[in-house]
Amino acid sequence: MTALWRGRAGLEPAVTSCGITRHDGVDVDTAIGQRARQWYLDLLYRGDRRYLALEDISPRVSFSTDGYNIGRCALPLDVCRVFEVRLAGWASSARVARRPPARLLSLLANPYCRGSMTVPAAWLENDILCVAPAAEARGALIQPLMITAAVDPGPQSFIIDDSALSTIPVFDPFDR
Repeated sequence: MTALWRGRAGLEPAVTSCGITRHDGVDVDTAIGQRARQWYLDLLYRGDRRYLALEDISPRVSFSTDGYNIGRCALPLDVCRVFEVRLAGWASSARVARRPPARLLSLLANPYCRGSMTVPAAWLENDILCVAPAAEARGALIQPLMITAAVDPGPQSFIIDDSALSTIPVFDPFDR
């Protein structure tokens, strides 16, 4: 990734038969590495979904249910953003909203108005992923069929679609 960023910054060395070594000055690779990491985290948290290599995190979590037919699970620390959830019995997957749908929450207590398996809902409450309807039994543990998420593989790895490389900004590493 550093080589790609060096190329976008115009820092690729010319093909010559001699070399120049300098022992003072700016550590260009470190500066580029820091900017590449910031760009990648921004892509994971706010970037277009088509640029991301999404992962199914369903084997890593399970939902517990409450009396209002809502399932909740804590997301693993490396999960940056969740896109879709699907539970067994649901007719389709649910897109994850950034906050709870207010009308849905008010209707969940009413057995005649609560969400159905054909129109499920999913939302985030801080780092807790919530889904409805979850299960009829209070306290039941539910294993999801699929949870599509963007996951941070760590500071040394960049897992993206190749088309995301076009979004690397052209910058001057000496500009502070």
